[in-house]
Amino acid sequence: MAFYVTFYSYKGGVGRTMALVNCAVELAKRGKRVLIWELDLEAPGILSIPFFHSLRKSAKGGTLNLLADAPQPGEWLAALNKHVLTHQEYEGRLQLLPAGPGGDAYTPMFARVNWERLFG
Repeated sequence: MAFYVTFYSYKGGVGRTMALVNCAVELAKRGKRVLIWELDLEAPGILSIPFFHSLRKSAKGGTLNLLADAPQPGEWLAALNKHVLTHQEYEGRLQLLPAGPGGDAYTPMFARVNWERLFG
């Protein structure tokens, strides 16, 4: 049985991401399979947490890529899997879908998303 947990707050800087990571790591230690899906597109930061520094170099994209590229029906799973990162310390039980590519590529990609088509 799958469970979905959301860490949400109107206010930033309250430790939401750290709480999320701590819970995810504890569940992975207990043998559970966990996918962290970063949806804070305006202030992504999960890859800046030291625990995930080993994954930064292999991060080629994430949620923002999926929104900007909008794969065709039937192509979503392949597109999603292309951006999911696996933390090797937990034998594949801890995975991460970051918000998007790091560095200078992020802002132009954010601007490329057709928000009206997605939510209009």
